[in-house]
Amino acid sequence: MSHLLLVEDDPALGVALERLLASRMNGVSVARVDSVAGARRELERAAPEVILTDLRLGDGSGLDLLKIAADLATKPAVILLTGNASLESAVEALRFGAFDYLQKPYEDEHLVHTVRRAFESWRLRDRVRDLAALTVERAGAVPMATPVQADRRTAQLFADAVRLAAADAPVLLTGESGTGKEVVARFIHSRSRRASEAFVALNCAAIPEPLLEAELFGYEKGAFTGAAALRKGKFELASGGTLFLDEIGELPQALQPKLLRVLDGHGFLRLGGQSTISSDARIIAATNRKIDEEVAAGRFRDDLFFRLNVGRLHIPPLRERRADIPPLVDRFVDQLRRKYHRPELRLSEPSRKFVLTAPWPGNVRELQNVIERAALLSPSDEIDLSEHASSPAPIPAASAAAGTLAALVEAYERTLIQDALQRHNRNKASVARALGLSKQLLNYKLKKYGLS
Repeated sequence: MSHLLLVEDDPALGVALERLLASRMNGVSVARVDSVAGARRELERAAPEVILTDLRLGDGSGLDLLKIAADLATKPAVILLTGNASLESAVEALRFGAFDYLQKPYEDEHLVHTVRRAFESWRLRDRVRDLAALTVERAGAVPMATPVQADRRTAQLFADAVRLAAADAPVLLTGESGTGKEVVARFIHSRSRRASEAFVALNCAAIPEPLLEAELFGYEKGAFTGAAALRKGKFELASGGTLFLDEIGELPQALQPKLLRVLDGHGFLRLGGQSTISSDARIIAATNRKIDEEVAAGRFRDDLFFRLNVGRLHIPPLRERRADIPPLVDRFVDQLRRKYHRPELRLSEPSRKFVLTAPWPGNVRELQNVIERAALLSPSDEIDLSEHASSPAPIPAASAAAGTLAALVEAYERTLIQDALQRHNRNKASVARALGLSKQLLNYKLKKYGLS
C-alpha cells in the first residue's frame, strides 16, 4: 500500500479532502495532520510517497514542508494547495522542487489526477535511484577527479588511502562535517580492485530509524504495509563493490549487532525473508563524532568499532590545511563556469585573500557553498565574497580567563552557532547546511549550549 500525508489546518476542508482521497485512491492510505509540527512527527513515524499540503498553515507554510521533504532520503513528491493571494509563492515553489500546485477552489477530478501523477512520478524516480546505485562508479563511468592535495597533510592522507585501497579491509574515516570524507571514500574505491563495481553510499543519519533496516538489508514483497514488491537493500546492491556508510556514529543501537553479523560473514535476512543472503561489499564507514568516546560511553558497540577500525584515516579540518584552499577555489570556480555557462567567472582579489584567513567551520562544503551562492547573486563575472561569507565570529571577551582550550573552543563554537541562527532566522536546516553539521549534531549542540 502507498502512503499520502495530508496537511490542512481547516478542519472541514481536511475532512473533505481525506474522504475524497480515501474513496478515489485505491491502495493508498491517507494520514491527516493540521500543522507543520504534526507533519514532522508523522514523517518521523512513516515515509509517505506524496505530501499534499496547504501553502498557508498556522505554524508555518507548505514551503517549510517542501524544505523538510527535500532533506528526506525518500524524497516524497510535494503538492501545494493555494489561494489566489499566494499563487505567486506556489509558482515560486515549483522552482524549488514542488511537484505541482492546485489553486483553490479546485475540481475533485483534477486533484485526484494530480495526486495519481505524483505517485507515478515518485515510483519512476525510485526505480531510477535503484538503477543509479548499481551503475555508479562502474567501468565506463566518468573517472573521479584527482582530489586536491596541495597541503602536506592532505598529500599524506591520500598516500595512506592508496595503501588502504589495496588491502580490501574495512576503513573508518573520521573528521568534522564537510571535510570531504565521501571524497576520500570514493578515492579508496577508485584505487581498489573493486573500482569497476558499484560504489553505493548511505547516510545513516538521513533516514528515520524504522526505515533504516529496510534500506540496509532490503525487504520481501508483503513484508510490511506498503511493501508492494521485493526491494534489494544497499548491502545487496553494493555486493562486489564498496558500501559507504556515512554518519555511522548515528546508527541505532538495535541495528549495530545486525551490521556486525554481516561484517563477520554471517549474512543477513531481508525484512520478511527466510533465506540468509551474503554480501561481498567492502565497508567504508565515516563519522564526525568522537567515536572512541561513543564506545567508552556505551553508545556504540566496542566489537563493531573494532571490526570497522581495521584501517583508519582522519581528515583534517580545512583550517589546518590552508594550502588546499587556492586549488579548491580554482576547482569550484571552474565547475561553476561550466555549470552556469559563464566562462569569464572569477574570484576577486580581495576575496582570494579572504578565503585564506576565514575560519571555515563548515570546512570544504561551506567554502564551496559560499562561492556558489556569491556567484549566483553577483551582477558581474567577478565574485565578491564580502557579503556572502560567514563573518568570523569574535572570541567572547571572557575567553581570556576561560581556562582550558576546550572551554575556549566551546565558547567560540557557541558564538558561531548563535550568529548562524540569527542570520538564518533560526531555520535549523539552513543553519546545519551553513555550518556543515548534521541535523542531529546541530540539535545536540543547541541543547548543549542552551540555544534551543
